[in-house]
Amino acid sequence: MIMKHLAVPATWFLTIFLQTAQTNLHAGALMLTTVARFDGTNGTSGTSLLLAEDGNFYGVSEGGGTYQLGTVFRLTPAGDLSAIASFDGTNGANAHGGLIQGVDGNLYGAADYGGSQNSGSVFSSTFGTIYKVTTNGNITTLHSFNKLDGAYPFAKLTLAPDGSFYGTTLQGGAYTNASGARLGTIFRVTTNGEFTLMLSFNGTNGAFPASELLEGPAGDFYGTASRGGSADQGLVFKMTTKGVLTTLASFDSTNGRSPEGGLVFHSDGFFYGTTRYGGVADGGTVFRMSTNGILTSLAALDARTGIEPRATLLPVSDSLFYGTAQQGGILPNGQPGIGSVFQVTTNGVRSQIVSFGITRGTQPLCQLCKGNDGGYYGGVFSGGGVPAIGVIRLEDAIAPSIQTVSKTNNVLTLKWNSVPGQTYGVDYLPTLDAPAWINFSSRTAVTTNTSVQDVAGASQRFYRVVLLP
Repeated sequence: MIMKHLAVPATWFLTIFLQTAQTNLHAGALMLTTVARFDGTNGTSGTSLLLAEDGNFYGVSEGGGTYQLGTVFRLTPAGDLSAIASFDGTNGANAHGGLIQGVDGNLYGAADYGGSQNSGSVFSSTFGTIYKVTTNGNITTLHSFNKLDGAYPFAKLTLAPDGSFYGTTLQGGAYTNASGARLGTIFRVTTNGEFTLMLSFNGTNGAFPASELLEGPAGDFYGTASRGGSADQGLVFKMTTKGVLTTLASFDSTNGRSPEGGLVFHSDGFFYGTTRYGGVADGGTVFRMSTNGILTSLAALDARTGIEPRATLLPVSDSLFYGTAQQGGILPNGQPGIGSVFQVTTNGVRSQIVSFGITRGTQPLCQLCKGNDGGYYGGVFSGGGVPAIGVIRLEDAIAPSIQTVSKTNNVLTLKWNSVPGQTYGVDYLPTLDAPAWINFSSRTAVTTNTSVQDVAGASQRFYRVVLLP
């Protein structure tokens, strides 16, 4: 939170002093703003965004569009969000994984459902596609999955140095578990649609991979599987370009379970990632892993920070990451949130940055994307009324500063600068050496100036205005 202090003796308001601004967040404290909304025609929910070479953001929505099966959308720097293509079932449906730009300038992605294997107009039983789309909206199917070569590609593709793409499918492949579910695959595809099945997961070496792959420092690919490993709680693997798979580390619930996000390779020479569940509160963990597979649990997430992280972390400095959590967090009014953005250091110190709720958007499932303006952008699942909030932005917080103080008929009015949509708390101390601040009021700003009133009494009060996360 960011705050300003002001001391006001309530019966003699001209005796005033302003203390130095203080903050208890890092220097890059952020606040949440709405950038764009979905109205159904352009999509229904947001995921991770791609900042393309043309300066626009591109993303996919799992619903909406001409056929109600999802869209590929463009977001301009001015905040204009429009669908450039609609999924029709044959070219894909219900995409989640986000986009990546190829060396040819086109956008590539995978759709969870749809493709040539569908039966009539019922796409819930289809196995997904890999597609190419130009920035002006021409979409081409490169491959339709047939269950044996993969099914339900949940994650975005990874661009390899040779210009081809590697990816995972959540199910499909050669092996099944006891209930008959196929355990997932890794594949390679070229820009002209030449498809290669690299391997099928067999349960021991992993199962149900939901994350994108990461090319490591030596050219191998790294990823996570949500099941499999020594305790069947998920694992981290390495795959060579020849399709040779090695298990590097297994999760056992205490250090995490069910990893769904991808890995990042940091400047300190370690891999970092998250698990959706596990840890002390079973709300997920943040972990670090060495290149030879030594895994360290850095932080266990809880309801105050946010729980169930499902996306890849974003490095923002040599020692800091931003992440998103699908559930949890604490709203400015103290009520439970429905998702959050959190920060975590390389030594495991974590805290909530902002929380989400019905009026602020809900359930961020995305990795944040840094824009050319220095802000951090991402998609949210729903919330914020009609049309629903689709894309949010985290930007540098502006510290509130008390601008004026007035008293009329024993009513004291404090006014401060504000950002519309942000929530501010007003606290006071009866004396400067009092042990704790006492909350007096909170206000959600509608304009660039916000005020609060207090009845003047016989004793002085020292006020502060706090920007709430």
